[in-house]
Amino acid sequence: MPRPIAYIAYGAAFAALPIAAAILGFRDLTGRQHPERLAPLRTERLAQAPRPEIDPAKQTVVVLLGADITEITDALGPYEMFARTGRYNVVTAAPERQPTLLTGGLRILPHYSLAEVDARLGGKAPAVVMVPNIPNIAEAQNAAVVGFLQRSAAGGSIMHSWCTGAMALAQAGLLDGRTATAHWGDLALLEERYPRVRWVRGVRWVDHGQLVMSAGITSGVDASLRVIGRLAGDSVAQRVAREIRYPDYHFAIDPRAEQYAFGAADLVLLANAAFRPVRPRVGVALYDGVTELDLGHVYDAHAATFAANVETVTRSKGIVTSAHGLTLLPSDATAAGEAGALRVGKLDRLVVPGTDARERAASLVAAVGTIAPALRAEYPHADDAGRYGLEPIIEDLARTADLATATFALRRLEYRSPSVRLAGGAPWPALLVALFLGATGLALALGIARRRRMRPAAARSGEQRLALASALAIAVLAPSRMEAQSSAPSIDVIAPGTRIRADLYTWDGSRIRRFFGQSSGGKLAGELVAIEGDTVLLSVRAGSGTLRIPRSALRDVYVSRGWPNRAESAVRSAIVPAIAGAAFRGLSASMQRREPGDPSPGRAALTGAATSAAFAGAIGLLFPKERWSRLGR
Repeated sequence: MPRPIAYIAYGAAFAALPIAAAILGFRDLTGRQHPERLAPLRTERLAQAPRPEIDPAKQTVVVLLGADITEITDALGPYEMFARTGRYNVVTAAPERQPTLLTGGLRILPHYSLAEVDARLGGKAPAVVMVPNIPNIAEAQNAAVVGFLQRSAAGGSIMHSWCTGAMALAQAGLLDGRTATAHWGDLALLEERYPRVRWVRGVRWVDHGQLVMSAGITSGVDASLRVIGRLAGDSVAQRVAREIRYPDYHFAIDPRAEQYAFGAADLVLLANAAFRPVRPRVGVALYDGVTELDLGHVYDAHAATFAANVETVTRSKGIVTSAHGLTLLPSDATAAGEAGALRVGKLDRLVVPGTDARERAASLVAAVGTIAPALRAEYPHADDAGRYGLEPIIEDLARTADLATATFALRRLEYRSPSVRLAGGAPWPALLVALFLGATGLALALGIARRRRMRPAAARSGEQRLALASALAIAVLAPSRMEAQSSAPSIDVIAPGTRIRADLYTWDGSRIRRFFGQSSGGKLAGELVAIEGDTVLLSVRAGSGTLRIPRSALRDVYVSRGWPNRAESAVRSAIVPAIAGAAFRGLSASMQRREPGDPSPGRAALTGAATSAAFAGAIGLLFPKERWSRLGR
């Protein structure tokens, strides 16, 4: 092999394992944060959740939410800012009044459905329609959002997008032939998807009067201040900026800014997703009166950079009402009850957002203290109350994660204030894991190349066929497996009577043995009876009653796809062992010194595939396994 080609091959071998791990890790974490389907509204408790009345004497600002998921700061930021003016009805609305997700995993209950907004306004268009980034805006489930945008624009509403919320305006056809902007990382994709729009760079917002678009996330603060200044006066806009402690009001006047572009340093996001060996569990205190922007900053810094796993911690189960009336739904841990105590006890940190957090969250912090005395509450905003809420969070990210992650977070959020003071180390743990994977791939390639030089041409041809077959198998199997993981629906869409399997935390396994006399090892199968709020009712077996399982006790949930026939079971059982057997036997033969009479690597791979497939297929034929599909909790 010519030397330049050999160097390229060795470089590819060094990069292959880290890149594959990065892609798999990124898709897995993104899939968990952005599930495709969510729970429908089932309980009267949520249906009766308080919501603000629409005062006919005031103009109305509608903050849109996607049917599935919405960028968290894009939604919480303008909601708080317009609510602080005191001059508008500010409400959230989605296609249906069902729980929906904000990025990072926080759930929210919209105040109204889009149809209810139309009815409450009597067919009159809102004064302002706030459009956050709704990543799946082109999907059928968000068609009602697009229709609402078109009707509102025709009725004269100011259409104001944050970040890549401009994609929704483009999807509605409102930006054709106009200049527009969005997050710097999405502009190339938007140019390809919406070629009729003239996407511009180097600005934090674009104002066409009725249409106002901002660039990356915190650029929306500037654009909203501009809209507030136009509608309510500059004094009101400056007061709002002071109240949220925003230091860069000059960007609300002059939108010009240096254009960001992707660089090698941004690969820290993939490194965090794939190679960070320890991802701390950060509990975010969710309490009545929590300020919306401060809450969103915690998620956008820690969860969006994959530097930590973020969970909510509440005083008790039920809804939480934010400072300006948002209905938030705790998603993970609670500080009350056996299940919540277990999860709280496993947290590494407790972050309490909000400048007045010490007073408002005192009972929650006290409850956590009784469960986990060593878990010290942290008050990043209360301890630094004079600064914009993102700044202490980013500085905390630099200290607790690394400097590269915090720098990336600033670029992603497009926050440009010089008052941020970053100090932290390098992402050594992630880099060492990546280097280890790369060195492993390179060592394997060098070993194979060394053995290849000692083999005749026929044997080398067999190795090449083996390598090609293995690459094809990985290319076929890996994407299908990732798609299966990322498309899992929620347990809430499963009808009662459906057979499901729950993988539980170990403490609940002991409870099952105690009450039902069976050794489950933390795995339990039965029929779904019902879902009551945060409790899953499962019928384990006839005559044993109903088991009530808190959602916080669920590790994974699967729905039964039935029992395959024996022939299908044999074939399915044989596929993966056949590939593994071929790879193992073929690589073993290629790396050992070949004696006269030894099979070639290709023949050894065939033998390994046949032997493994025959054994596994026989097991599958005799003992078919129930097929399960993974769900969300």
